[in-house]
Amino acid sequence: MQIIQLPFILFLFLFLHFLLLILASPTIITADLNHPCPVSCGNISIPYPFGLGESRCFLPGFNLTCDLSLQPPRLLLGDGSIEVLDISLIHGTVTINSKVLSFLATNLNESWTGLLPNGPFTISSKNRFTAIGCGVIARVLFYEKNTLISLCASVCVVRDSTPGHDDTCAGIGCCQTSMPVGLTSFDVHLESLNETTYSFGEFNKVFIVDKDWFDENKDVRQKLLSPLYSKHPWDNSVSVEIPALLDWWFGSGSNSTGGISCEIAKKNASQFACRSINSWCYDNTNGNGYRCNCSEGYEGNPYVVDGCQDIDECQHLEVYPCDGTCVNEAGTYKCYSHDPRNYAGLIITIGVTTGVGLLLLFLGVFLLTRKIKARKATMQREKFFKQNKGLLLQHLISSSKDIAERMKIFSLEELNKATNNFDKSRIVGQGGHGVVYKGILSDQRVAAIKKPHAIVQREIEQFINEVAILSQINHRNVVKLFGCCLETEVEKAIWLSGAFQKIGMPFSDSENKWSQNEELQPPFDTKYINLKLAV
Repeated sequence: MQIIQLPFILFLFLFLHFLLLILASPTIITADLNHPCPVSCGNISIPYPFGLGESRCFLPGFNLTCDLSLQPPRLLLGDGSIEVLDISLIHGTVTINSKVLSFLATNLNESWTGLLPNGPFTISSKNRFTAIGCGVIARVLFYEKNTLISLCASVCVVRDSTPGHDDTCAGIGCCQTSMPVGLTSFDVHLESLNETTYSFGEFNKVFIVDKDWFDENKDVRQKLLSPLYSKHPWDNSVSVEIPALLDWWFGSGSNSTGGISCEIAKKNASQFACRSINSWCYDNTNGNGYRCNCSEGYEGNPYVVDGCQDIDECQHLEVYPCDGTCVNEAGTYKCYSHDPRNYAGLIITIGVTTGVGLLLLFLGVFLLTRKIKARKATMQREKFFKQNKGLLLQHLISSSKDIAERMKIFSLEELNKATNNFDKSRIVGQGGHGVVYKGILSDQRVAAIKKPHAIVQREIEQFINEVAILSQINHRNVVKLFGCCLETEVEKAIWLSGAFQKIGMPFSDSENKWSQNEELQPPFDTKYINLKLAV
C-alpha cells in the first residue's frame, strides 16, 4: 500500500479550509483572491463603483472611508466627515446623515460644505431645506457669493400657535423650501424676526432632509417639533439621524459646460462605466454626466462584468403576478392561465396556424405532383422519340435542305393544341389503320392529322423512310405530307388540308386554306391516298 506523506495532507487541508473561508465570506469580492476589496462597513453594503482601500477597488471620486474607531463603524464619504447611511445603484443616490445647525435668537451665518466642486456628487433636488423654530427667517445662498437661492420663515405669534396635530411644516413653527439642482455647497443665513414674534431661541434648528422621508416619518417630525410643544430644550442625548440625498453621476464635473453623455462615454470602451452586457446607459436630464442600470428583467450591478443577472419573476409573484403556471425566461417570464376561457386566443391561433400549414402542405404536394407528372411525361416523350427513330429522321432532315423545307417534326403538345386534345368532334374519318382528325396549326393552316391504332416495331425504320420520301412528292392526285410526331407510342402523320380534296382536283398551296367554320366532312367520293413504297 502507498503511504501518503503527512505534509501533503496538511497542505491539502489548509488549501480547502482557505477556499471555504473565501466562498463563505460576505465581506470580500472574490474576483482577486490575492487582493480582495472590502464590500461592507458595519451593516452598510458598498457596491462597486464605490469602494474602500486601494484605488483598484473603486472608480475615481467614489472612494469611501470606514471609521473603525466607533461601534458600529461609520462609513464616510471620501476622506471627509460626511456620514454615509446608504448607497443606491438603481436611483443613483447616496443617503447621508444631514448636519443639524442649532442657534439662539440671534443672527447666524454658516456654510454647508464637504463635496468636491468637480466631483461626482451634488445635493439632490429631492431634499428640502427645513427650519424649525419660532420667529426665524432662513435664507439659502450660493456659496461665498451672497446671492439668494431661496428662503422660508417660521413664526409663532403666540405661545399657543405652535404646529398642529398634523405636524405639517407650513410656516407655523416649521418651514421648508426647495433646493436647486447641482449644488455642492451653500451658505445659510439665519436671523430672528422683530420683537412682535414669540421666540424660543434655543429650540431653533435648520437642516436639509429627504422630502419623502420627512413626509413619511411622522414620529420623527413630532420629535423634532416636540420642544415647541413642551417648551423644553432639545434633548441632545437622543440621537436622530436626519437623512439627506446626494445625486451622483459619471463625468458630471468633467468640464465647465456640462458632463460627459452616454454617446461620448461609449466611444472610450475602456473607461465606459456600464460593464454588464445586460445593462443600459442614460443621461442626466440636466446634461451633467450619465449613469447605468440593469436592463428590464435583470437585476444586480451594471458596473461589473456580468453584474446584471436574470430576475426569476416566478419566485416573486407578489411583484410579478401570475394566476396560472409561471415560466421564467431570460429577461422576462410567461404566465399560462388555468382558466379554459383564456385559452380561446391560443386555440384560435393554433387552429389558424394548423389550417394555413395544412393548406400550404397540400399546395406543395399538388405542385410537386404536377412537376413529377410533367417530368415523367417529358421523359416518356423523349423515350418514344428515340424509340420511333426520331434521331434518324432528324438526321435525314438536316442532311437534305429540300426535305428540311418541306418536312417538320411536330411535338405532342402542338398536336394536342391543334386538335383540342384529339377531341371527338374533330374526327373526320377513320379506318382499320387509324383515325383522322382536323387540326388547326399554330400558323392557322388546317391539316389532317392521322393517329394510327398501332404499329409494328420492325416497320418503324420503313415508316421513317416513307415519311422522308412522301414529304417531297407534289402531285395533284397525291396528298401532301407536311410532317409527323414521334413523341407517342404510335407515330402520327400530319397531312395538309389537301387530304380532303377530291381526287383529280388541282392541288396548290393557294388552295390549302380552310375556314375554321367550314364543314370537315369530305365528299362521299373522297379517298385517302396511301402511297406504299418499296424500300
